[in-house]
Amino acid sequence: MYDSKGRTIKDEVLTKHTPMVKKLAHQLKAKLPPNIEVDDLIQAGMIGLLDALSKYEEFVAQCLTNSEKMIGCPVELAKT
Repeated sequence: MYDSKGRTIKDEVLTKHTPMVKKLAHQLKAKLPPNIEVDDLIQAGMIGLLDALSKYEEFVAQCLTNSEKMIGCPVELAKT
C-alpha cells in the first residue's frame, strides 16, 4: 500500500515510530545488565514493530475481503 507521496505505508509507520522504539530501548537498558547493548534492544524493537505491522496488514486485508463478500451478497440478491 502506498500513500499520496509514493512511499509505502510501512515506511511511514516505521519512520513515525522509530523514536518511540529507541526511547523504550534506552529505558529498558537502564534495568538490564551492562553487557546488553542498546543497539541490540533497538534492533529487537524494530523487528517487533515490523512483525506487528505485518500482522496488522494481514488483518486489514482479511477484513476488506470479508467486507467485500458481505457487501457483494446483498447486491447480488438485489439484482434478482
